[in-house]
Amino acid sequence: MQRVLVITRHIAVSPCVAKSTSGAITNATRILNKAPSYYYSTGFDLLQKAPVAAVHLAQSVLQNVHDHSHLPWWAVILGSTFVLRSAVTLPLAVYQQKILAKMELLMPTLKEYQEAVKHNVIVKCRRANLPVEEANRRIRKEARKMTKELYSQEGCHPLKVAMLPWVQLPLWIVISFALRNMTGSYPSAYPPPPHVLQAFHTEGALWFPDLTMPDPCTVLPVLLVVTNLLNIELHALRRKTASPARIQTVMSNVFRLLTLGMGLVASQMPAGMTLYWSISSTYGLLQNIAFKFPKVLRALGVPKTTSESKHPFRDITATIGDKAKNFLRRQQAN
Repeated sequence: MQRVLVITRHIAVSPCVAKSTSGAITNATRILNKAPSYYYSTGFDLLQKAPVAAVHLAQSVLQNVHDHSHLPWWAVILGSTFVLRSAVTLPLAVYQQKILAKMELLMPTLKEYQEAVKHNVIVKCRRANLPVEEANRRIRKEARKMTKELYSQEGCHPLKVAMLPWVQLPLWIVISFALRNMTGSYPSAYPPPPHVLQAFHTEGALWFPDLTMPDPCTVLPVLLVVTNLLNIELHALRRKTASPARIQTVMSNVFRLLTLGMGLVASQMPAGMTLYWSISSTYGLLQNIAFKFPKVLRALGVPKTTSESKHPFRDITATIGDKAKNFLRRQQAN
């Protein structure tokens, strides 16, 4: 503002010019003062409206698929889930497998680099008469820096592994909210047309003919819980020679508890939503099982690693059996 005032003094060659210039500067200052709040409010409105617009778009797409295909709603939900998982999340899952395989293949090189870094840091700290705590701190810092640089050079930064959940979770939420609105189970800014709601009442299948009501036999919630638990066990599966870190064990237990809670929630949700959840979870289970087979991985272009199992079904069954025996043994001890 001081620079503006200085310029005003220099250009004010007459009272009229000075008056007009001062008025222009005052108006410009008011606009600039209001600009941050304007852009903030606009950005905040976009953050609020974007999820609603995404849900509305999902509703429109599902409705158009139903109207043009003339399929019942249960088949539309099943087919749409399969198409979305195959076209969006499956390629990301394959990419994730490639990144994880590269990271595993880099582990021997990474260990060699870490040992070299450790040796160099220890030598420098001894020459400088630094304490052991400072040496350990520098070793950890240099090891993290070197690991990040190596992964970046090889194109397998750990953040790329997170691409799948960052896409899959929002997609799952948007479709879930769209189906919730279309079943009429919750007041929405975009309620479904009457004929769509009526179709959801009558276009179920087998034991759940009404997609707007919870599954009367709770088969879909049970299927959801079982498939999710199996997915968790597949992700937590480790070689017998390797022991998982404590944080991995804690996270697996947390996900198991969340799965049980989700099953209770699903038992009260409309069958249309529970059908989508169970189909998506079953697709993920079949996908994770397929990724355990070396032939499938080679066909997808995933590099071979030492952690691959030649007999995946046998190893999975043995691991689940061992966990079941340990659980029963703990129960008997209590």
